[in-house]
Amino acid sequence: MEFHATTLAFLFIIYSICGWMIESIYRSANARMFVNPGFLRGPWVPLYGTGAILILVVCELTREYSLTARMAAYFVSISLLELVVGEAMLRLFGRRWWDYRDERFNIRGHVCPGFSLYWVVLALIFENTVYPATMLMMGSANPVAVQRFTVVFAALIAADAMYSSGIAGRILEAARHSRAFVARGGPAPDLARAFALVQAQLPGSRALRRLDPALFDCGRTVRALGLLRRRLHNKLRSTTICRDAMRSILSRRERP
Repeated sequence: MEFHATTLAFLFIIYSICGWMIESIYRSANARMFVNPGFLRGPWVPLYGTGAILILVVCELTREYSLTARMAAYFVSISLLELVVGEAMLRLFGRRWWDYRDERFNIRGHVCPGFSLYWVVLALIFENTVYPATMLMMGSANPVAVQRFTVVFAALIAADAMYSSGIAGRILEAARHSRAFVARGGPAPDLARAFALVQAQLPGSRALRRLDPALFDCGRTVRALGLLRRRLHNKLRSTTICRDAMRSILSRRERP
């Protein structure tokens, strides 16, 4: 089966929302209070959408193989997805959204054989029940409505990701400091350098900040430039005052 970009994006959004609903109910029931299971603020968990798309790809690639081979492919692919995403989230944000460190044979607390087997069983159920039902629903829906739904929710998830990760706040802070610096009479900022400064403030850049912290803090950089400009201005003003005073003294001595 061929998957178009719109179809994949629609399925990604649907499964991200369904995953959020299932895990939210499970965690809230255990905690006896509402728990948002995802990193984002909205009702979606992109990891479930990514996992569902991965299952579909593996399903299409291994359709002609035996059940054992397909289960092994699901086991390896889902475990790799959990390991990569878990390690990336831990390095970027210093937080674990799931923790298998108490389980036997775990890998850095991100993956363990027991839960990977659970995911394999769920993947087999998914490919035979949830996926056909989703495609049937999508086939009976209006294509224009599906496309609009996909565009709107993709924009919402992207905006949520920028807000939840702090990228949007850092960009706004950099823009605010740049406007304030220009308003005080400073030169217009270099767009390439401003982009590099904002990029350096993104999560996961701690190792780069050790090289030169001043270069990786846009706010401090702008304030340092403003302070240097004021110091130079004061020195120039002092020099001008001294020069005028010397001229005044010399002119008085030359008078008869």
